[in-house]
Amino acid sequence: KLKRLEAKYKDWTIENIGFYIVGLQAVFYLLILSGLISLESLLLIPAKVIGEGQVWRLFTFGFIPPAIPDLGMGLLYLIINWYVFIIISQYLESYWGSFLLNLYCLFVFVSTLIAAFLLLWIPSEFLVFVNPQVFFYSFFFIIFLAFAVSNPEYEMLLFFVLPLKIKYLALISSVFYVLSFLGAVTLMDKILMLICVFIFIVFFYDTIKFYLKQK
Repeated sequence: KLKRLEAKYKDWTIENIGFYIVGLQAVFYLLILSGLISLESLLLIPAKVIGEGQVWRLFTFGFIPPAIPDLGMGLLYLIINWYVFIIISQYLESYWGSFLLNLYCLFVFVSTLIAAFLLLWIPSEFLVFVNPQVFFYSFFFIIFLAFAVSNPEYEMLLFFVLPLKIKYLALISSVFYVLSFLGAVTLMDKILMLICVFIFIVFFYDTIKFYLKQK
């Protein structure tokens, strides 16, 4: 059904969107590391958008790197995350087409915005903001799940040594995702993680139903 919209809105499609997401994260990483901008100024904090007119937060929150490590192993871990994200997004783009991958990403961004502003109406002792680590982790997780469902027999090297089919890695990742959800500190974190899973189910409902029938 979403594919039918492609003819009408294909001019708005961003090709190689994975490169743009990682590229913007890399730019913000360098700007934060150099001290030219602060991490806090990029966060999606609805109260500051409404109260102080800081509208740029509506866009920048999605391009904050999941970590701001100094040079060393932390940076290597970040680069590996970016590398895997690009590979997976490139595969999905060739499998789905740019339009559907754009929608997949857009649904995550827009749903996060709506949820953050709606949470302002719920009294809480915590400041409502989108944690960039939780956002990227959840976003990366459903991109990874989409890849696993689309190509379940693909093999990846676990810890760069052990070859393991992607469908088993997806199951392992899902267990950790559930544990992360149970251990999430704020309501915003939990809602964000649920939103991403819901979007995955919306896009892969027929596929999931087919697999369950097979089982």
